[in-house]
Amino acid sequence: MSDVYFTKKLDIEGVLDKIFFGDVSGQRVGIKVHFGEKGCTTFVPAKHIKRICDYVEKRGGTPVLLETNVLYRGERTRASTHIKLAKEHGFDFAKIDILDGEDGVLEEAYPVGLAHYTEAYIGGSLKKYDKLIVASHFKGHILTGFAGCIKNTGMGLATRKGKLRIHASRPPLIRPLKCNKCGLCVKSCQGDAITLGFIPRIDKTKCQSCSRCIALCSKRAIITPFWSASFKTASERIVEYAYAVQKQHELIYLNFAINITRNCDCMGRAQKPIMKDVGLFGSKDLLTVDLAAWERVKDSGHEFRSKNTVRYAKKVRLGEGKYKLIDLD
Repeated sequence: MSDVYFTKKLDIEGVLDKIFFGDVSGQRVGIKVHFGEKGCTTFVPAKHIKRICDYVEKRGGTPVLLETNVLYRGERTRASTHIKLAKEHGFDFAKIDILDGEDGVLEEAYPVGLAHYTEAYIGGSLKKYDKLIVASHFKGHILTGFAGCIKNTGMGLATRKGKLRIHASRPPLIRPLKCNKCGLCVKSCQGDAITLGFIPRIDKTKCQSCSRCIALCSKRAIITPFWSASFKTASERIVEYAYAVQKQHELIYLNFAINITRNCDCMGRAQKPIMKDVGLFGSKDLLTVDLAAWERVKDSGHEFRSKNTVRYAKKVRLGEGKYKLIDLD
């Protein structure tokens, strides 16, 4: 049984006192966050993440904010514009490392060995960090039902290739009526998989699933076939990516169940919270920190779909699955 610490008053330092690594003098401590897409207003406020950074510094460590580039085209597609947006959203108090580099192709294969994957594609500079803190926004998600620390660890640390393989079971598609045949995708394709004939197409036997073409296409003519993977499959794949990270790193987890929205912070628009704030959950156990937040949110009036994620996380022993909730207020 794992301990999960809870505070309605957002006593971040109090939770960290219970779960922190100990002395981190001279160590680089990566803090996995989500900066919010352009237009989003309900991501975890930068002031809360700064308190985590201040705590790490007081323990002698060097905090660095970590993220990876997104699969779709937008402000968070490339590292330079990703960092610019992060600073616009208030994250200007610590170094930012976009782990998969400017073009989203810097990656390292982590071993998995479970039902869906033999390896996971993780942001290439993650292994530079001695310790990792996953600071997550607990909310709804159209694909997985809810999003918290499991998704922030699994999907959030995956490269674009990893994200594509989580979301879809086939390569990207070209929408012929939107394609202007500029040829940029052809020049960038390392697998020589794209042809711009009468009907532009991507050869699935050659595609390496790097998703670079999706990010480059200014006409948004190249899309991810999200419908090619079921909700169940995608949820299990995220769990496997989180499993791979957990096997290679020492992590602790924070779930901010505040500004709880129906959809995730990748939505490029303002969302209204669907319920009152619940509080902050912290644990060394990835599964139970999500489970505790999900159950307390349910008790507070809203139930997010959770069956696929929780069932599979228990099956692969992502965490204990049983916990003791300790209220720090």
